[in-house]
Amino acid sequence: MYTAHYRKSDKKHQTVKEHLIKVSEYCKIYGKNTGLPNTSELIGLIHDMGKLSDEFQEYITTAIVHEENGTLKEWKKSCSKVDHGRIGGMYIYNKFHNTAGYVKITSEIISMIVCYHHGGLHDFISFDCETPLLKRFERKKTDLSYQQATTRFFEQICDEKAIEKLFFNACKEIEALDKEITENKLSRPFCLQLLIKQLYSILIDADRYDTYLFMDNKEEPYPDTKVLWEQYSEIMENKISEFRNIKTNSVLEERIKQLRLEVSDACAEFCDRETGIYTLTVPTGGGKTLSSLRFALKHAAAKDKNRIIYILPFTTIIEQNANEIRDLLKCDDYLLEHHSNIIHDNDEDENNYKVLTQRWDCPIIFTTMVQFLETIYAGGTQSLRRMHNLSDSILIFDEIQAIPIRCISLFNSAINYLSKICNTTVILCSATQPNLSDTKIPLLKENNGEIIPDLSEKFKGFKRMQVEDKRIDRGYSYEILGDFIYELKKALSSVLIVLNTKSCAEKTYNELKKRNGNKEHVILYLSTNLCPSHRKKIIRVMKKCLNRKKSVICVSTQLIEAGINISFDSVVRHLAGLDSIAQATGRGNRHGEGDIKVSYIINLSDENLGSLKEIELGEKHAAEILYEYSKNSEKFDNDLLSPAAIKCYYNYYYADKDIGKLMNYPVRVKEHNCNTEIYKMLDGTVANKQWYEDKYGEKCQLYLNFMFETAGKHFRVIDDLTTSVIVPYGEGKKIIAGLFSSKSFGDKLKYLKLAQQYSVNIFENQMNRLKSENAFELSEIPGIYVLKDGYYDKSIGVVTEKQMEFLNI
Repeated sequence: MYTAHYRKSDKKHQTVKEHLIKVSEYCKIYGKNTGLPNTSELIGLIHDMGKLSDEFQEYITTAIVHEENGTLKEWKKSCSKVDHGRIGGMYIYNKFHNTAGYVKITSEIISMIVCYHHGGLHDFISFDCETPLLKRFERKKTDLSYQQATTRFFEQICDEKAIEKLFFNACKEIEALDKEITENKLSRPFCLQLLIKQLYSILIDADRYDTYLFMDNKEEPYPDTKVLWEQYSEIMENKISEFRNIKTNSVLEERIKQLRLEVSDACAEFCDRETGIYTLTVPTGGGKTLSSLRFALKHAAAKDKNRIIYILPFTTIIEQNANEIRDLLKCDDYLLEHHSNIIHDNDEDENNYKVLTQRWDCPIIFTTMVQFLETIYAGGTQSLRRMHNLSDSILIFDEIQAIPIRCISLFNSAINYLSKICNTTVILCSATQPNLSDTKIPLLKENNGEIIPDLSEKFKGFKRMQVEDKRIDRGYSYEILGDFIYELKKALSSVLIVLNTKSCAEKTYNELKKRNGNKEHVILYLSTNLCPSHRKKIIRVMKKCLNRKKSVICVSTQLIEAGINISFDSVVRHLAGLDSIAQATGRGNRHGEGDIKVSYIINLSDENLGSLKEIELGEKHAAEILYEYSKNSEKFDNDLLSPAAIKCYYNYYYADKDIGKLMNYPVRVKEHNCNTEIYKMLDGTVANKQWYEDKYGEKCQLYLNFMFETAGKHFRVIDDLTTSVIVPYGEGKKIIAGLFSSKSFGDKLKYLKLAQQYSVNIFENQMNRLKSENAFELSEIPGIYVLKDGYYDKSIGVVTEKQMEFLNI
């Protein structure tokens, strides 16, 4: 018997044969979605071929003894690991690589995937002209472990002719997909590296999942998604019927209700369209969350899709929307939230959640744009494992305009591949739909692909706010802005002010608060200087005050713009990109309460955007639209936020050379003193083959030159230029006390997870000022910063000057 895994609880061994057969079955099932059943079955069959060697069997036998004796962890620290992954990859390379065409390409693909199924895909050729795959094969094919493993594999598990048949069928599959990629006018090299990642995802998920089921002695659950989609669609239709019968309080409110129903009905009628890339353009407050769900449920049932995945830019929106859908569909067991704010009460729930988030095989998933892009482009195995479950699914991107500029080419290329090759339907939702088809790497949307047929008329009907340009020469001082706000408040119950920087927001808040001596108004402040728990509390207070018609002024950064369901009488927005102005305006008169109200665009005299280049360019091109509107408003249907205005804005924005040069994700590879782009690393246009030839005086043996590992190391959806700091707010004080008093590392980790809701991300300049103030408690955990009392204000959050507390003596 050759052991692959051992379960201590009942002394059960899983044999290598059992594991390889089961993994190959999973792989074959997963691979069918994209026409790769033979390729997938093959990599599943050979991935652990190396475990049949004496070297590995001696290793696992010793490991079992240490596990039984309770000394496994200590032993692993000193023992040498056995390189079992290289054997299967090496067999394919030795057997088939010395050819040409698709046989050569397929052999390189399979060898890379199998060889590195632990640890992540490597570069085929690195910046220093290394070939990690070939280096790993340097041990001669006649070495004992290789001979033992391959001989035993063909004697006991699979006939060599069957492997050859699978391999040549795999070559045909790769060739067929390559032709399909060409027919769909996609980038061949970029799609080929996505195909490699998809196969890698299939293998590592099948491998890890079979191991998990064996080790935890579990059976695989099989939910019938077809039944779920029909059941949930029925619930949704009942909800729509209830909404039709709701009574309204004004003519405008009734009009908004009817327009929301028209949007919802348009989504329902669109469900029979074929798999493709579509847009759902609805004004803020148009009900796109439930309307897109209505489409998705009907489309999933009609086209037999595996899952529905909602992708949103911010965790605050995820929690809000996921709770809304969970309450509506009663789908607790079949809805997964995957984001950083999830906390579990016990280890079992934590382990189950970890498996679900690593796999994404739940019927309905809510996650972030960060998690989605990391699934395809991050290094290692954890994120990439779930990529194959994006196939044959429905992806709904809400607030798509929030995608980072530098990720646009990577995003568009991935979406084109998923839709055209992997049978995935994609819906891009926004009130300010970006022209992603007009970018450097265009998104291949379907013809007549907008779900809402009469877009311009819908926007006119939904109009609840009129935008007015109130900018002045040289900009507002905070005193003049304060005068402007308080003049507005004479006729209004509530005003929202949205500014581009925390500094401007804080100064405006202090100016308004200074004038509120008799506490006539509830004045609130929102920015990322407040921890998530604090922000949630302020939003709850805000909603309560607004519902009770109290006098409310809220000063916020742009974090309030995305998806927070609130309604102010008026909005004041600093000049920004037209998409941001539209999002802020959408927080005004949200449900059409009364007449059309006004949103004002202003400019501050001392705004300093520093490194916020995208906001600066957004301001520049929004100002162009404002100028053109002042000369000819009919060009934009007499509405600054009309689809015509938004389209014109994005035409200017994406045509800007400073924006264009960011789209392919530029990076500097410091260790090699090289400026390049992640897109180039993954489409084969980095000149590493030429560098290899120049260095060694001969051509590289490898046909493929993708730089998976280097690209993964440099990929970040959001620049990680901040340091997370735990703050002494509310329950955060108890968490800090528990963190310092707990003895075990496991307990400290639990407190650190709880601390996520009481943490603030601090930029370098603010961090340096806090350090100079000696504002941090000493922490025994490296990299963990805890803010002292006095540096967290109850209104504005983190401050760099200590707040004095007055004592009653």
